[in-house]
Amino acid sequence: MRIALVAPEIPDYAMEYARTIAGSVDTLLLMPRQHRPEDGWLDGSGLDVEWLDWPRQRELIPSISFMRRLAARVKAWNPDVVHVTMNGHVWTTALMRLFRPLPVISTVHDVQLHPGDGTATRVPNLFFNLGVRQSRAIVVHGETLRAKAMERWSLPPEDCYVLPHVPLRRYKQIANTEGFQHPGDGLFRVLFFGRICEYKGLGYLVRAIHRLEMSGKRVKLVLAGRGDLGPYRQAIASLSSTEVHNHHVSAREAARLFAEADVLALPYIEASQSGVLMMAMAFGLPVVASAVGEISETVLKTKMGLLVPPGDAFRLTSALEHFIEDEGVRHDLAANALRALDTDYSKRVLAARAEAIYEQVCSGADQKSRLAVPRFAPSTSPRP
Repeated sequence: MRIALVAPEIPDYAMEYARTIAGSVDTLLLMPRQHRPEDGWLDGSGLDVEWLDWPRQRELIPSISFMRRLAARVKAWNPDVVHVTMNGHVWTTALMRLFRPLPVISTVHDVQLHPGDGTATRVPNLFFNLGVRQSRAIVVHGETLRAKAMERWSLPPEDCYVLPHVPLRRYKQIANTEGFQHPGDGLFRVLFFGRICEYKGLGYLVRAIHRLEMSGKRVKLVLAGRGDLGPYRQAIASLSSTEVHNHHVSAREAARLFAEADVLALPYIEASQSGVLMMAMAFGLPVVASAVGEISETVLKTKMGLLVPPGDAFRLTSALEHFIEDEGVRHDLAANALRALDTDYSKRVLAARAEAIYEQVCSGADQKSRLAVPRFAPSTSPRP
């Protein structure tokens, strides 16, 4: 089977997903040249990769010409399925029409907009909805998202598949190569990683860290990501120990921060899925997360962390205090994360599920047989 994977955005996910399926299906990955990793992450992966000079969305004539060439290139490769990663690109919708009559499926990472996420509004709902409508089927990262997608777009069950977000292993490999590890200086490091947006709940985490400091805990907030820190800057400055990287974080810097962390905090007030959570899984890093969206599903399935109600700084403080005081809990949750990495979220298992979806889409099977594709279920192997 031959799959053309078109990925104008979300490069970490696209590259890792392509590596995951490359051992099971012939894969052509087409991405903007600007996302090409300097560390040769895709070398030796068995992929056909083409790095393209992708025009900016505002460039109308160059974009139209480019999309025509891209569609012709994909058709010349003669794939069985074209798989598009949808998120925030206007021209994806036009591109799907040019792929006809090839079957197109789309991965929809976010079914609905996040509060305060300005980047998510770059593509009007009209274009996004057209992209979904022109897809033979869509893929989402959890059962909760599947239910929301079916409701939003009135999709029949057989046209909406669940495929978990792949673990992001690249950063762990960099950490291993560079020899990054915890400093062992007695500070308990709580990592908040990713773009600074309202829905990420940073304010609740800062309050929790302040309470831990007031109770005498030696804790350090490590904050890394682009975004407006203005609403939180004064509260962050009042903390005794912080490390702030308010910029685009390089792959090497991200690898160091994850290797040095004791726990990843995801205090989101709303969410669909989280690539940051899947970075933590690759490190065997335990998490404390809000019980929202696919994040909640993943933490429950893997038992790699503790869940707290969204917007509850008191419960977040208690969960972090539990981590600090009980090293055994951290060890068990870390072991669970690594076990999930080698079982339910392994390349073998996820590639098999992806291949099953592609086969169903290609076969044009009736509703009954398409529904027979097994939904993702966690392993029943015992946890420590």
